[in-house]
Amino acid sequence: MQDTKKIYEELYKPDGINYGGVTNDFLNNLPETNQHEVLAYWMERLAIGEKLNVAEIGCGFARHNNCHPNWTGYEYSSEAIKIANTYFNVTPVEADARDLPINSESVDFLFSFAVFEHIPKLELVYQEVERILAPKGYAIIAQAWNCRPLPVKKLEQRPYSELSGSKKFGKFLIPIRNNLVFRFLVSFPKRILRELKALKGGSIDIDYLPLHPRFDLWNRFDHISDDDAFISMDAHSAILYFKSRGYKIHSHPNVICRILCRGEAVVVQKQ
Repeated sequence: MQDTKKIYEELYKPDGINYGGVTNDFLNNLPETNQHEVLAYWMERLAIGEKLNVAEIGCGFARHNNCHPNWTGYEYSSEAIKIANTYFNVTPVEADARDLPINSESVDFLFSFAVFEHIPKLELVYQEVERILAPKGYAIIAQAWNCRPLPVKKLEQRPYSELSGSKKFGKFLIPIRNNLVFRFLVSFPKRILRELKALKGGSIDIDYLPLHPRFDLWNRFDHISDDDAFISMDAHSAILYFKSRGYKIHSHPNVICRILCRGEAVVVQKQ
């Protein structure tokens, strides 16, 4: 496994890389997201009762700690856990999502926001989700889908003068490669092939592209979205991974929804 522990310790230090944006006025300056709304919607729709066991993988500084009476957060960074303890008076469990200290089939409702794309060897995380989820249990997986290689290489920010020939060409093509229509046309054939493979039966492995963030350039260029991602993965791949293993897909219940999926959360139920 690639050791990312040191990186994610530094991300939450006020005097380190400080990707987490920790300041003295931290609570009043949290970035706006729709995560609370997404979580509340699905918890109500799936009727997640108060007696069920709820786990959050990669809880960061535990901003969702009050979503459920039986919430337990699991976080890789001890620095993020310190923040959670200071600001929210909760202490998440320090753990690697690829090897969770959770009993098999013990979690009734699992969720994770913008985490899985930061974990090398992602297949191990999906195996852990399967292992710990109880029969009839639910999982909300809301990783950042289809992270692009461009931001992790800082191509959008680096001047042409310091790029090699191939990278210059890649930078020139950024407007085309960022176009949503172009990106869908690239992903569409792969989605069709996965659907055809699923018709044959059997389990389908997740399909993703490993990325290599240029952390050495962070002191020169501002942080942009997904420039710290280790994984680029299509949501369709996650959907077919679970569907091929007999899970019910609540978020994308039919082939049209699956083919047209974009950046929304994937919500599954173990059967």
